[in-house]
Amino acid sequence: MLPHEIFFYGGIFFLVGILVASLGALPLFVTASTVAVSGLFILFYFSDNSKKNLWFAGLLVFIIAGSVYYRIDDARFRVPRIPLREKIEFLGIVMSDPVQKDDMQEMRVVFSEPFHTNILIKTRHGQFAYGDAIKGSGVVEKQSNGGYARYLDGQYIRGTMSFPSVEKVGEHKGSVIKSALLDIKHKITNVFTRVLPPEEAIFLSGLTIGARGSFSPELKDAMQKSGTTHLVALSGQNISILVFVTMILLLSIMRHRTAFIIATLIIIGFVIMTGADASVIRAAIVGFIVLLANEIGRAHDIRNVILCSCLVMILFSPKSLVFDVGFQLSFLALLGIVYINPIIMHFIGMKERKDKGFLLWRTYLVTTASAQIATMPILIASFGFFSPISLLSNVAILEFIPMTMGLGFLTAFASAFSFYLSLMFGLLTSVFLKFELFLIYFFARISFPIQFKISALFFIVYYGALGFGLWWANRIVVIKK
Repeated sequence: MLPHEIFFYGGIFFLVGILVASLGALPLFVTASTVAVSGLFILFYFSDNSKKNLWFAGLLVFIIAGSVYYRIDDARFRVPRIPLREKIEFLGIVMSDPVQKDDMQEMRVVFSEPFHTNILIKTRHGQFAYGDAIKGSGVVEKQSNGGYARYLDGQYIRGTMSFPSVEKVGEHKGSVIKSALLDIKHKITNVFTRVLPPEEAIFLSGLTIGARGSFSPELKDAMQKSGTTHLVALSGQNISILVFVTMILLLSIMRHRTAFIIATLIIIGFVIMTGADASVIRAAIVGFIVLLANEIGRAHDIRNVILCSCLVMILFSPKSLVFDVGFQLSFLALLGIVYINPIIMHFIGMKERKDKGFLLWRTYLVTTASAQIATMPILIASFGFFSPISLLSNVAILEFIPMTMGLGFLTAFASAFSFYLSLMFGLLTSVFLKFELFLIYFFARISFPIQFKISALFFIVYYGALGFGLWWANRIVVIKK
């Protein structure tokens, strides 16, 4: 077995170990089924080669390694014993960029000793910032069940504290680099607020830098019903646009190696500035690996690139695999685009067609369908429904998003020279934003969400059938060739 194959299958088994350990609190049949389906599939794949079967037996140790790694991380997470449902006094540092929600501010605070753990604090006023040292008193609540509790676990947050008595006792206790990048983020949002109507400014902030804390309930509901929430969840598209534009500009004034280094630093800065969500980190890692492969002249295997980015994130945050919906949607959508998209394009004859449709609508339709096939069970389990109308809404809107993002960044950049120059770009950007918001509300009104509850068994059957379907479709394609 070649080294890249050892890496791939060893990584897969390691993730299976993480998954099995994560599912420890769920019914036994879920864990057993997960291991059984994975093992049977891989044994079936390797059944024609005795040497590969031997390698497979050896690689099974990675399942144990993944399980042990998760349990060590989980034990470390649960070690600090913090009193629940009783008033405590605390000292801490604000370690996230506080999110403004109407008249409330939400922020992640790292408590000092003796607790030394992450707590999500909600305050009534927006007087705190990243890096502030605070002290106060309040009651820590622990979410016991439901999606929100799993979300908090995925973020390594031990509990929540609502509206405690709190005051600021210091500033600039966080990273100097992160503080500077967050200042840039806030300046960008301020520019948008100055030159655009409120709803357009908020929407553009979400598109460009992922700032969506101030979205109105009406806009959130419309985006959910129209299936366009992902537009403001920074993803590979945002990173791709950033990398593409950055490399073109840098290569015009400097050598390739220097441009590569600067582009890498810009990617890292953008990830930190935008909050380091799962989709952005994944896209940044994939983008960096592809850039590195091109820089050193080595071909990259897309499946190993995806697995590598997944492993890097899981090593830092093992709970993300099961408890972080953003992580799951990000990788499943990417896998859908990489593996399902070509199959659909082959069977409908798009690969042979030069006409991709007006403004590439056929390409966007197939890409959206591929991502939704891969993510549908997660969407239903997380949000309670799935909207088929999202296929049409995404085809209609996605064609204009790159141009809107580009104009948005130009609007922010122009403000460094002249408010009126920024206003001019803002007026042009506003045309696209008005059209996109109109489409979001329009498709939300005509949506017909499909609502039903799904079980763990449904997940196993759905993704098992999807995997078998892709295997069969790939065989048909090879035979036809």
